[in-house]
Amino acid sequence: MKLTRQTQRLAALALIATLPLLSGCIERKIRFTLAEPMNVPVRLYVDGEDMGELSSDSPIESDFVHYGPREYSARADGYEVAAGEYNTDPPWFEYPPMDFFVLLWPQTWRYEHEVEIRMTPLQEVDPVALADRAEAFRESSRERISEAQRRPKNKRQ
Repeated sequence: MKLTRQTQRLAALALIATLPLLSGCIERKIRFTLAEPMNVPVRLYVDGEDMGELSSDSPIESDFVHYGPREYSARADGYEVAAGEYNTDPPWFEYPPMDFFVLLWPQTWRYEHEVEIRMTPLQEVDPVALADRAEAFRESSRERISEAQRRPKNKRQ
């Protein structure tokens, strides 16, 4: 069976038109979980952006586009602020030249990164010890100020 030139062109155009439909994609997800069960909700911030409430039974998942270091902080009533940094390194299929072929392959590639957050209960502060530390700081500040005032000033010429 011999195909005419017009039929060959139509077949080639149809093939070219369907190639974008066969291309793959990459899903990048970050998942935040709590290390220990808590009875209070935890407010999560990533790079200063409010991500929502995190609890023991409902982790927070979010898509991301760029790899690299990110800062997070978690806040809850009765607990110290848990702050830290995590780094998402690209997987093997995101490095050249593999990234080009991965996107042509008709498959969804997934990269998932998990960050576990540990919350520490607030420590009770002894008010007397706190007042003593404040007074010692105030005294050392006064001494530094008086020393700075006694030094001769440099005159510029």
